[in-house]
Amino acid sequence: MIFYFSGTGNSQWVADEVAKTLHEEVIAIGSHLEKPIFELKENEKIGFCFPIHSWGIPSIVVKFVQSLNITNYQQQLVFVVATCGDNCGLSQQQFSDLIRPKGWQCRHFYTVQMPNNYIVMPGFGIDSIEVQHQKIAKARNVLPKIIAAIEEDQPIEHYLKGGLAWLKSKVIYHGFCKSLSDKSFYVTDQCSGCGACERFCPIHNITMQGSKPHWNGTCTQCLSCIHRCPHQAIQYGKQTLKKGRYYFSEGK
Repeated sequence: MIFYFSGTGNSQWVADEVAKTLHEEVIAIGSHLEKPIFELKENEKIGFCFPIHSWGIPSIVVKFVQSLNITNYQQQLVFVVATCGDNCGLSQQQFSDLIRPKGWQCRHFYTVQMPNNYIVMPGFGIDSIEVQHQKIAKARNVLPKIIAAIEEDQPIEHYLKGGLAWLKSKVIYHGFCKSLSDKSFYVTDQCSGCGACERFCPIHNITMQGSKPHWNGTCTQCLSCIHRCPHQAIQYGKQTLKKGRYYFSEGK
C-alpha cells in the first residue's frame, strides 16, 4: 500500500508511477485522517509519497503517520518517495524519528525534484515553463531507477539534502508549521462558483457556502485550491496577485 498526499499533483503522479510497477494500492491520506487502520498483507510494502513543505514533512502527513495503525506488520519494507521544488533538508531524519515509536524502519527514502508551486510568500513563485519541463523530464528519467531500487530492495543514493539543512528543517520548518493559516484566502469577482476548489482540496477543508468557497481552518497550505482554480480567482493576500499557477498534467 502506498499512502500519498498531493496538492498540485506532483506527488500523486509519483505515487501512481511507483504503484504501477510495484502493484501496490494507492491510498489518499486526506481521505483517511480519522483513526486510520489498515491490514498489511504478507508481501505488501508500506510506501509514502508526499511533497516537502518548507524542508520538512507536511503537518497533515505527520499527524496521519502518528495516528496510523497498520496490523500484521512483520518487518515488511517501508519506503518514501518525496517530491521537492529544490531540496529537502533533514526530512529523512524527521521521518525516521516519526516512525521509530511504531517499531518501523525506513530502508528507502528518496527525493524527486519537481516544479515549484509555493507562491504565498515574497520571493517564492512557480518555475518558468522551461524549468518545469526540465524538472519533469529529469524526474521521468530517475523515477524508474528509484522504483527498481525499492522493488529489488537495493538502496541507492538519491536524496537532495541541500545546504543549511539544520537551519531549514529545525528552525524555518517549525516556524512555517506554526504559521499555517487559511485566513488570507479569498476569491475575486472572477469566481464562477464552480466548486473546483472544494472538489480538489485533498483534506476537505473547503466547503461552498452559497456560490463561494469557505476555508474551514485546517489548511496545510498545499495550495491545490489556488493552482487548480480554472479562473485564477483564488488569491492569498496580495502575494499571489501577479504570480502564475501550476499543477501537474501528463502532457507537460
